[in-house]
Amino acid sequence: MRYFIAVFLLGPALLAQERPVPPRRVVTVGEGQEVMLLERFAQRLQKIALDVKRDAFIVSEVVKGSGELNDFQKNIAIQKAIDRVDAALKRAHEDPVASQFTLTALDQTKDALEHGREQGSLADLPALQKLMIEKTHVVYMELFRELDQTRRDRQAIVDIQTRLAQINGDLDSAMVDALGSTFEFIRAGGK
Repeated sequence: MRYFIAVFLLGPALLAQERPVPPRRVVTVGEGQEVMLLERFAQRLQKIALDVKRDAFIVSEVVKGSGELNDFQKNIAIQKAIDRVDAALKRAHEDPVASQFTLTALDQTKDALEHGREQGSLADLPALQKLMIEKTHVVYMELFRELDQTRRDRQAIVDIQTRLAQINGDLDSAMVDALGSTFEFIRAGGK
């Protein structure tokens, strides 16, 4: 009976004692997923940068090839244009490979130029120039689409950097506040 009374009287006192609180661990939903998403975003940006460089090179070569057709020596002019298209085709087949539409447009351009070379001095160079530009319209459109996507991605990066800078500032401020209150606690005699 004495044991029962002791538990009855001392129980609430024992329960009222402060228990050490285990440190809290902040867990975010999908911890680690943010890093994976960031890595995928970075890979996508790297791929589109390579696509833009590739397509810009292809457009540049076709434009230069078209300009080569202004030479008065038709066979030499056509060969120079073919060399430019060959360089564009080579780059289009490198990693990352250009779209099938781009490859087809370049192949058709090269076929037209080779047909012009077969015609020799009868080849219509202004018509070949026009055809080169028309056939590679698909490449221009892909390049402009990629440039637009790059512009949007760059704006997203700027927005993310701004947000991260704000979050970093907030975290710094929180750390300073926490350290200040810890020092005050210790000065007040806390342990």
